[in-house]
Amino acid sequence: MSAVSPVHSPAGPAVSHEHRSLRRRLLSHVPVATQAVDRFMIDPDRFCQRQGLEILKDDRTSTVGVTSFDGRAVVVKRYNTKGLQHALKRSLRVSRAEHCYRNAHRLLDAGILTPQPIAAVEHCLGPVKLRSWYLCEYLPGMLLSDWFANRTTLDQEDEPVVEQVEQVFSRLKQARIAHGDTKATNWLIHKRRVYLLDLDSTRHYQNESLHTARIARDRRRFLRNFDSASEIHQTFESRLQAILDR
Repeated sequence: MSAVSPVHSPAGPAVSHEHRSLRRRLLSHVPVATQAVDRFMIDPDRFCQRQGLEILKDDRTSTVGVTSFDGRAVVVKRYNTKGLQHALKRSLRVSRAEHCYRNAHRLLDAGILTPQPIAAVEHCLGPVKLRSWYLCEYLPGMLLSDWFANRTTLDQEDEPVVEQVEQVFSRLKQARIAHGDTKATNWLIHKRRVYLLDLDSTRHYQNESLHTARIARDRRRFLRNFDSASEIHQTFESRLQAILDR
C-alpha cells in the first residue's frame, strides 16, 4: 500500500487521506488504516465471509450488509458492475462509493445527521474501476416507516421527530443539497435523533433555481410516505412548505 497523502477533489468535500496501489484505492479520514481495513482492502468479499455478513439488501446494483471491524459493527455497501462496458462507462466518473462517502461528509458539514462515514474502497484494473465499497458505522434504531406505521394521527412523542425532519429540510435548503430519495426507509431514528440514509442520489447544486426544484421534489417524495388524508401528511405538508418558502 502506498504512503498516505492528502487529497482534494472538486467532486465534494476534501478527503483527508488516500491509500493507493496498482489495483486498489482507499479514501478515508483515518490517517492510518486499521488491520481490519487492510484485510478488507485485499479481498472484501472474503473478509465479509470470514467475519460474517448480515445481509440487509441484495440486488443487481448493490449488496448491503453489516459486519464487524475490530469488534465494531460496520455497514458495508458493495456497488456491483453490470459488465465490462458498464465498468468502462463508470470509470469516467467518481465511483459510487466515493460519491456516497463525500456526500456523507457534506451532510455532516451542513449539520445533518447521517451514519459516520469510514471509508470508500475501489478495486481497479488500471484506470477501470471494477467494484467499489462504501463503509460507514452501523446504528441500531427504527426506520421512519416503522415509527409511523399503521397510524394516521400524531401524538406528543412525535413532535421531536417532526421538528428534526423540518430541521433536515431547512439545512438541505441552506446548503443547496437535495437528497434525491426521501422515502421513509431512508430515515433512521437512533436514540431519538433523526438520521438520513442512502446517499447515492444526493447532490449539491450551484444553481439556486435547479436546487429549488430538486428539494421541492424531495418534499413531494417525502409526503408520499403518508396517506394524504392523514394528520401526519397534512402536518408535514404545511410545515415543510413553510421551510421551503422562507
